Amino acid sequence: MYIQMFGSDAIVSYERKVNDIFAGPHYHPKAMPVTGALYFVNFVLLGTMIMLNLVVGVVVNSMSEAQKIQAEEKMHNILASESRTKDDRINLLKARIQEIACELDKLRSS
Repeated sequence: MYIQMFGSDAIVSYERKVNDIFAGPHYHPKAMPVTGALYFVNFVLLGTMIMLNLVVGVVVNSMSEAQKIQAEEKMHNILASESRTKDDRINLLKARIQEIACELDKLRSS
């Protein structure tokens, strides 16, 4: 348990040998608090932006699908109503086309 918590001299000497091989004998690591803080802040901000973008994308996609389903159901209800005759359904669709044409004209004029 002591070795797991505090290490041993054999491990320290091994680390020294590895550092000498890869970093050279005169390499002395030092803390860089400003660089570390900048890296941490950038990492957190970037991660937050990515997650926020994912959440917004899922919400927008869900809303788009819901609107499509709602429009399909509305058209299905108009066409599938049994109490109306074929001529009534055609007239309803023509009225809806005229409403859409009016909306298009308003959008084009503004």
